[in-house]
Amino acid sequence: MKSGAVFFSCMALWGCGGGDDDDKPSFPDSQLCGLRIQVTGAFEAKLDGKDGGTTCSGHTIPGEITANFVPYDPLLSEFRMTIAGEKGVTGKQLPTRVSVSNLSNLWSTSNCTVDIFEYRFVETKDSVDQYRMVGSGRCTTPASNYDGTGDPLEIGGYEFVVGKWQF
Repeated sequence: MKSGAVFFSCMALWGCGGGDDDDKPSFPDSQLCGLRIQVTGAFEAKLDGKDGGTTCSGHTIPGEITANFVPYDPLLSEFRMTIAGEKGVTGKQLPTRVSVSNLSNLWSTSNCTVDIFEYRFVETKDSVDQYRMVGSGRCTTPASNYDGTGDPLEIGGYEFVVGKWQF
């Protein structure tokens, strides 16, 4: 009887989904590249996360995951996350450095965190293991211009999917 009560309590608290998966960004299972983000301040740009509007790549070294997004957008030319994490491992509140560039400048902040909800093996292609990573992130301070001049860049909460790995 106790196990049934625990089961139903779990269902009431977490919806049978294992906790916070309700916060997981919604991307089609087949999508391997996408970024939803809005930046304001030094310039303004918004991306909707649709596949085909951005090219993505990622790589890992022990203790670090890097995901790079290159949108087909004249204002936002690159968005890069360097996450404290391991290949194939999900996690919450992972410390993250974010860099954003446009055609004329580069901004960066280390005051960001990422939640990785999914990080799974997809296939081996051309001798490289391909993974799919889905998550969301937030930055608590604006990104500063690398040369220390100019306006800061506010990075709104963002969601991503990336599935092409270089290493």
